Parts: sequence; structure tokens; C-alpha cells
Amino acid sequence: MSDVCTAMSLLIKSFSKYAGREGDPHTLSKAELKELLHNELGELLKDTANKGAVDLIFKDLDTNKDNSVDFNEFTALHVINTCYLLYRNKYLKSCTLK
Repeated sequence: MSDVCTAMSLLIKSFSKYAGREGDPHTLSKAELKELLHNELGELLKDTANKGAVDLIFKDLDTNKDNSVDFNEFTALHVINTCYLLYRNKYLKSCTLK
């Protein structure tokens, strides 16, 4: 399997692991997103307990403003943009991508 296919498979698996714990199995609530960020991206984020950072990410990802984040919203370029915003606002820890 190619690196991109592996990455997409892992992204789908991670999303599915947290989606639906509070209802709809195809979306993330703000609490589910916070748990995903803490457990899956905690090594990159300085403070996943920071409510402001989670609110910023959730607001940015929830493009249709239905108070949930579906997989399309989660995987859209907003993920990259959000990571960049967090980095720029110093919410991300320093890291070297290999």
C-alpha cells in the first residue's frame, strides 16, 4: 500500500474511533474532536486542554455550521490550515517532520 493510502486509511480509522460516541457515528461533536486531538495529536499540540484552541479548531472545521464535524470537513484542507494557524499562534509544539 502506498504511503498516501496508508495515511488515508489511518485518518479514516482515527476519525471513526471517536465519531459517534455522543450520537451520530458519521460526525464529531466538539467533545469528540477534543478527545481525538488530545489522544491522536497530543504530541504536536502544546495544550489540548486549552478550550480556546479546541474552539478555534472546531469552528474552522465546521464549515456548514451544523455544530458537528463530518469526515469531509475533517479531511478538507481545513486540517492543514488549522495546523498552520495553531503553529502560527504557537499552539503547536516544535516538531520535525521526517
